[in-house]
Amino acid sequence: MASIYAYRGQADKALAWLDLTYRVHGTDTYMIKGDPSFAGMVGDPRYQAFLRRLNLSP
Repeated sequence: MASIYAYRGQADKALAWLDLTYRVHGTDTYMIKGDPSFAGMVGDPRYQAFLRRLNLSP
């Protein structure tokens, strides 16, 4: 769901789903860094903070 919202430019909803996935220990969460659906969110500080939380920041 997060990737669909991210692709549609709905960052708030995408981040809410990412947070939920993180809290329930979703196994595919680490794959978001390379997912082109999230390309529009790269400049969002909340997205960058989420990547840091997963230890995926550059």
